[in-house]
Amino acid sequence: ETLKRLLSIRRFLVDATDKEEEQVVEFVHRHPERVLLIFDALDEAKVVEGSFVWRLMQGTVDNLEQVRTVICSRACEALSGLVQAGAFHRQMEVVGLSPSKVKKFVQSHFGQDLETAKKLQETLASRPEVMKIMDSPLVSSLVCTQFKRKKELPATITGAYLSAVETILHQSTKACLSARDDSTSSRTKAWEQWPSGVAELAEAGYYCITEKKNSFPQSKLKSGLEKAVAKGFLSLGSCPPGCGEDEYAFTHHTFMEFFGALHVVKELTADNADNKEDS
Repeated sequence: ETLKRLLSIRRFLVDATDKEEEQVVEFVHRHPERVLLIFDALDEAKVVEGSFVWRLMQGTVDNLEQVRTVICSRACEALSGLVQAGAFHRQMEVVGLSPSKVKKFVQSHFGQDLETAKKLQETLASRPEVMKIMDSPLVSSLVCTQFKRKKELPATITGAYLSAVETILHQSTKACLSARDDSTSSRTKAWEQWPSGVAELAEAGYYCITEKKNSFPQSKLKSGLEKAVAKGFLSLGSCPPGCGEDEYAFTHHTFMEFFGALHVVKELTADNADNKEDS
């Protein structure tokens, strides 16, 4: 039963049937040597020592010892425990971009804009905490984009992602406000036909972003809760840490940012349509 929950394909294929889910579990039991499970972002999950998932990673679940697992994670308590337990046959540590590589990345990102590249490098020299999070090309790109637009730097990876969302919303704002009458009316019609609960999820996502919070009170949503939880968009009173029993949280920042962006598009297209009618 635990394996069935773990491998539930309905999180990815909403039209999957009970029979199809049973076939997946049956295949794993009959051919464990042909199964590869990838646990991505282990550091974002709550994996308790001795739990089914923990034992599956260790290869100590009866009849599933031959299942191969790949784990991707930043440093975290669960990963350290698995390493100490000797759960891995092979480990690979990705160090990321060195300070000298970050410098080259900045120069490449800004190209002919040598002045901005020089200012960012000078700023980074006094902000070692930002250099630490620029160990991947994606984060380095987000930092460069924020510095170019706002002349400031994020202090955390989350801040870099939120800044990226703000940039996207900023660009969407200009696009929406310059839209023609026909495109505006079609966009307005689109959000008016959203399924029940989507508009409230969008408002909740926007609330979390603007208030810099990870969770929101139950009163923010009046409909669509069961669908949102069932589809994995929301969790109640369990995630993230510190979330109250009567509070909901998006299960991943990606969902929060997506729905928040939907809210902005909805408000902008609606306001634009109203302004054109008034004029």
